[in-house]
Amino acid sequence: MLHLGLKVKGRKIIAKLPFVRKDYFCICCQNAITHFDAYGGTSEVYEKHHIIGGGRRNCKCPICESIDRWRWTLYVLQEYTKIFSERSNVLHFAPEAGVKNAISLNPNCWYMTGDLLKENGDIVMDITDIPFKDNLFDYIIVNHVMSYVKNEKKAMDELKRCLKPSGTLIMSFPICTDRDTYENLDIRAQEESMKLFGVTGNCRMYGKDYRERIEGYGFTVEIYSPQDILKDDDLRRWGLMRDDILMLCRIQNKETGKEK
Repeated sequence: MLHLGLKVKGRKIIAKLPFVRKDYFCICCQNAITHFDAYGGTSEVYEKHHIIGGGRRNCKCPICESIDRWRWTLYVLQEYTKIFSERSNVLHFAPEAGVKNAISLNPNCWYMTGDLLKENGDIVMDITDIPFKDNLFDYIIVNHVMSYVKNEKKAMDELKRCLKPSGTLIMSFPICTDRDTYENLDIRAQEESMKLFGVTGNCRMYGKDYRERIEGYGFTVEIYSPQDILKDDDLRRWGLMRDDILMLCRIQNKETGKEK
């Protein structure tokens, strides 16, 4: 049996061969590829419920290792924001490599990344205690983070505090489409976390009420989903989840209820 590292290296070589038919395309590394590799775990919760962003699927680029939700984030940022072209301050939690690389190419962007783990960002940072001043960032990116955060209100208040009044909070998380949001903030055993959420470390599974939940913290929410924007052929070729969700959230005007 081939060592796993050799298998991965072999797949990357095959994906790059010029004479092999390439029916797929990765928008993160801009390479035509032969296939997308399998990614994601299996769990009882994925068998019982449809969870956007969870479960086993063929979505991992064999060259740059980006996954479907990274590519969807990159597409929405390219098409519906000016994050790659204009002067801006950007804060990115738990940065996805494919998105981080693209933002870093903008010479007019002051770009900071943060994570609880030192090796995953520029600085060690807790989303419930962000070490930056008020009204600083034009964009804050928080993908697949909030499911791990016990004090959701404190995190959302901190994000709003650091965002400029005209800024945009870019957010996604796994969503269970057939029930409302549920939490367990006191989980100790990994087995219990896997049973409830499909992964270890989570304390929350967002549900079909996710939009109202985020709006309740004083944001307007725009929802972007591949199935509403792209053709089926593009979804397949780019290796995207059909019903993926990315939210662009803006601070509500307290008087009108609309974004500032």
